[in-house]
Amino acid sequence: MNTYTALVMAVLAALPAICGCQALAARAPAPGVPPRANWRLAPLAAASSEKPPARDLVAFFKRGVDFQIAGEPDQEVTLALKLPAAGTPAMLTFEPLGGKCRGIFEESDNSTDGRNGTWQLGGVFIYAAADGTLRQYEFQPRAADRWGRVRVVPTEKPGQAVTLRDIGLYEIDPAGSNDYWLCLGASIQRQSIRTATFKQMVRQRFGYDPVIFNEAVSGWTTMDLRKATEDILRRHPRARYVVIEIGGNNITQKRPYPGGADVMRDDLAAILDMISKAGKMPILCRESYRAYKGDKPVPPEENGSGPYMATVFDPIIKSRCPAFWDAKEGRPRIDPYTWFKEHPDELSDDGVHVNAKGAESWNRLWADGAGPVVYGKPARP
Repeated sequence: MNTYTALVMAVLAALPAICGCQALAARAPAPGVPPRANWRLAPLAAASSEKPPARDLVAFFKRGVDFQIAGEPDQEVTLALKLPAAGTPAMLTFEPLGGKCRGIFEESDNSTDGRNGTWQLGGVFIYAAADGTLRQYEFQPRAADRWGRVRVVPTEKPGQAVTLRDIGLYEIDPAGSNDYWLCLGASIQRQSIRTATFKQMVRQRFGYDPVIFNEAVSGWTTMDLRKATEDILRRHPRARYVVIEIGGNNITQKRPYPGGADVMRDDLAAILDMISKAGKMPILCRESYRAYKGDKPVPPEENGSGPYMATVFDPIIKSRCPAFWDAKEGRPRIDPYTWFKEHPDELSDDGVHVNAKGAESWNRLWADGAGPVVYGKPARP
């Protein structure tokens, strides 16, 4: 770990205290109390590396429209924003596409156009490999106007070009009413959940404007997530809702039922407790239907995930995530097990992961299942 990385990690760990975020952990948001519908922020001015620089970038921010900036091969992509004086933080979000890249955030007190002037490292950056999931920079409160600039540098191979898409700017509410979601899980969530897809569905149904950060890691079991949950939550002190789909890899390793059920149950309870104690709303769903091939195939369902639903997932969802339990139907509101069992055409060839249609369904399962609890009844069908 180099000195810069160590410094960033230290700042991330201290962020709740630095920003006065400890109040966010006092109480999880109550069901039926929706977040702010309008939390976009417009900069005073903006500049980018895109050529020709003909677009009015400020207009995109004022309209609350996500947009993208395309880079040239082997060239860094830059976006500079002039922010007004503010007593609350602001969050710049984007998804980097095109391969591995390195992000740098700088601030200037004397730039006049976002290009000239003296720049120095600043802000707080949550970043990972450029795999198409949402990332963010956070502008800290300042008593005067200043410029902030993100520079994203391609690092993978000669000729690589990076594009920043789904760019948005949001005004953070320290009291916690941010429409800020986390996605935790393993490979199925990693491949499926994208902020643009989820945002579009929520906008169409409820009229809100969420961001969702995908922190799922391929191959993880419930134990892996249990060990990592506190660190993930520290990286996202502004998050309000945490959707979780985990346990499939436990089932793969320990099936048939009841292999590994006790460990899974204990891990899930601990994960949900950590999320609730951090002042965030945990939203656990059933495990996905898994149509295993080869040895111990499914059907019969005794070899799959089905038996774990009634004895592990359903009881813990009903007791610890009661707002997301459908008493009338007698099952969780987010039920990927039933959906993919009834729609096997959305599974990939291995019977476990999903194809493009299945990935879209995952975003819809979260939006349709969790949305009515978080936002209230749909504004439109």
